Amino acid sequence: AADMTPKATVVVTRRYVEDLSGFVSRLEAEGPLSWIDLLESELEEARRFLELFPRIGVEWRKPIRRLPLRKSPFVIWYEYDEAARRVIFLRLYHSRQKRLSPED
Repeated sequence: AADMTPKATVVVTRRYVEDLSGFVSRLEAEGPLSWIDLLESELEEARRFLELFPRIGVEWRKPIRRLPLRKSPFVIWYEYDEAARRVIFLRLYHSRQKRLSPED
């Protein structure tokens, strides 16, 4: 059986929170509210998954990784600090955004 002990704690940056707030505001204005529920549940699922499997995302430049969400068109850029046992959500991008890195 897989070891289901959390390997890391997830924390978020101010920029990630700003990204998320912007998307939620846009969805409130333009889309069905069910999209917000889907995004929130996917982000919670990603958080729990990354606590267990912090290296699961695609490595970009060490220690930065990205994790596409499964059902909604968003990508979490995150850093895994193995020594601190911490996953840091850096940015949240829509998959259509022309962002090549979390610094953009």
